[in-house]
Amino acid sequence: MTRVTTDVSGDELMARVETEAPSRDRIVDRIDPRLVRLLTVLGFGLPLIGYLWLLVRYSVNTMYADQWSDVTVIKQSYACLLYTSRCV
Repeated sequence: MTRVTTDVSGDELMARVETEAPSRDRIVDRIDPRLVRLLTVLGFGLPLIGYLWLLVRYSVNTMYADQWSDVTVIKQSYACLLYTSRCV
């Protein structure tokens, strides 16, 4: 924290800037920096790994439930009916 104080002595006005050492009130400041880095990597990495695992485990390579209407769109795209200007 920075504090500005002023002193008046005689005809001179003097300003001093006093800086205090940062207080170590946060828990992160009291923990070893290597442990903080490890916890940060785990905090971001584990959810990402879990998300990718869910994708690998539960993804399917087929139409599912209400996506059967997409079959006609895919069929038309192969037959050049969907984009007539691009299919010559």
